[in-house]
Amino acid sequence: MKCLLLVLIISLSVAEVFAQKLMPFQAEDKRFGYKDSIGKEIIAAKYDEVYIFSEGYAAVGRNGRYGFIDPTGKEVIPLIYESVGNFSEGLASIRMKGKWGYIDKTGSIVISPELEYAIAYTFSNGLAKVYDNYKYGFIDKTGKEVVPVKYDHVSNFLSQSEGLTVVKLGGQYGFIDKSGKEVIPIIYEHASSFYKGLAQVRLNGRTFTIDKSGNEIPS
Repeated sequence: MKCLLLVLIISLSVAEVFAQKLMPFQAEDKRFGYKDSIGKEIIAAKYDEVYIFSEGYAAVGRNGRYGFIDPTGKEVIPLIYESVGNFSEGLASIRMKGKWGYIDKTGSIVISPELEYAIAYTFSNGLAKVYDNYKYGFIDKTGKEVVPVKYDHVSNFLSQSEGLTVVKLGGQYGFIDKSGKEVIPIIYEHASSFYKGLAQVRLNGRTFTIDKSGNEIPS
């Protein structure tokens, strides 16, 4: 059993590496497919739209419908959706009848397509950015809105952002945590993401560095 599991893991890793080397190309008839790093056609140009591989799958579109293929060109998730996003953290956003949901790599519905947002983005550190009526917020992997859709701009909760992300509201910037709590006031003219416990901000025309408590760090 352990040997079979190891073989499966190695096979998946090889497929992922191979997928990363496949790049979209456009044929003379304007259709799209994929070539490898030396220009050899690997996946025939038969799609209206194609996107880069992510987590071993690539989103493709034909006749206004979207699904996913693997590095061999097999349509592993049927082209039945109005729109899709790339896979991230094992999930991809899909739109049906104007509403968003999420599927896993088997094509099974994980979050029912009942989310009434204009756009639902990929997951990052357990949260996905959503957009509606010119505002942004975040949902978790159950589809629950954990950060209200009220901000003019938000950055993703990337691993290096250390649990805080930049938000913009009313022309000013600040920081929230993954629960949506505004932990550093939204008062800055500009702000960069946290890295190694520090972030750069600008206030009253002056740029300086703060820690995760919002305290200024002497230069």
